[in-house]
Amino acid sequence: MRNSLIAAAVAAAALLTASAMAAPSGDTCTYTAGATGTYTVTIATSAGSQQSTIGFNAPGLTIKNISISGKNGNFTTQGLPPGTSAAWASDEPLTGSVSASLTVTGSPTGKIGIVPSTARATPATTADPTTVYDAVSCTSTGTPSVQTVSFSVTPHAVWNAAKHGWLVVVKVPTGGVVSAVQPKASTLQPMPASIAPHPLVQVHRVSTIGGRSVTLTVKPTSKGQASLASAGVLHVKLLVTFDAEDGREGHKTLSLTLRK
Repeated sequence: MRNSLIAAAVAAAALLTASAMAAPSGDTCTYTAGATGTYTVTIATSAGSQQSTIGFNAPGLTIKNISISGKNGNFTTQGLPPGTSAAWASDEPLTGSVSASLTVTGSPTGKIGIVPSTARATPATTADPTTVYDAVSCTSTGTPSVQTVSFSVTPHAVWNAAKHGWLVVVKVPTGGVVSAVQPKASTLQPMPASIAPHPLVQVHRVSTIGGRSVTLTVKPTSKGQASLASAGVLHVKLLVTFDAEDGREGHKTLSLTLRK
């Protein structure tokens, strides 16, 4: 394994020292973001170009690994094609449709792109220069539906004079952030909801590093205090959201009757 990684690095380094003039590869590519730090890049290679290495450019992201199922090759960050931050180097031609899985960290700031080349994982014995093709900008095919997470919320809020608000207990299965808002009234309310323009209550978000019960404090706004003083009760809807640390999210809507 160590020898193969060294060979891949040596081959990739050749890109910087013995490269032919760039030319269009004819490749096209698309990519889809995964829900847990992965991207799938689908490359339609051109029948008229020979290529064994594909460099990847992912603005805002750090590529930790690349895998191409069914293909012999190695992930490398050494001696890369210009404008790329990681590459997949193979000993065999990459032909037809190639599906690369990228493991990444960070937040994207631009489109993913590729730079194909003729470099091989194992250095060739000939002195022929490596051809580095023109960069190709990939097209995003959209992001998948966000995965959901289940959590529970007590259906009633209890007044706590010391907190100057009502307490709502939320039980979550993993770490993340629990928040709540009084949503804007709508029969077709998107998730997450927009906040009502003049809410009666406000809630500060609570973070947790693991699964447990957390308590939200629902406090009246100045408008809520005026309504409470006048009617003695507040009738509000509360949208509770849990954003799990693994990217999943969940939403629950409560109808609360709030009295001191």
